[in-house]
Amino acid sequence: MVQQRQLLITAFSSIKVNVSPLPIQRKIAAVLSAYDDLIENNNRRIAILERMAEELYREWFVCLRFLGYEKTKIIRGVPEGWVVKRIGEILRYSVWKNLPVEMIAIEGKYPVYGAGSIFGYYSKRNTESLTTLITCRGNGSCTVWRTIHADAFITNNSFKIKSKLLEQASDMLFLLPSKIFFC
Repeated sequence: MVQQRQLLITAFSSIKVNVSPLPIQRKIAAVLSAYDDLIENNNRRIAILERMAEELYREWFVCLRFLGYEKTKIIRGVPEGWVVKRIGEILRYSVWKNLPVEMIAIEGKYPVYGAGSIFGYYSKRNTESLTTLITCRGNGSCTVWRTIHADAFITNNSFKIKSKLLEQASDMLFLLPSKIFFC
């Protein structure tokens, strides 16, 4: 077990730190404030793009108002030529074994992916690049999709999916919404 040293409040208040002159502090604050504004603006743009993607999905795949829908015949609820399949007919998935915490390093050859993101490195890989993952623990759902673009080690907090029909399972993301849509 790692023990953490304690810092008493009396000792904390006596720590000396370098403080820049007020004009320098104001310049630093202005730069940081500008970055905060950019981040906030980009977050608003991302939210708008996400809403647009959801609306496009709803229009095309729920309401079936895709390009050329006026000339397309609908047979049993789907456009002519489309088929309804179970997920197991179009995807293969692999579940990994757990990697003991003591084997995960701060630096290393291959990133280790869990439910959230990369949380360390390991000397071996268990998957190749261009792998699509779905989280299955940690965040309480199985809705976080991620395509990794390098060799990596995947823990049992994610599972790998491969398409049986397409080159990459990530090509199918539009088929599996994380929300329920209605017309």
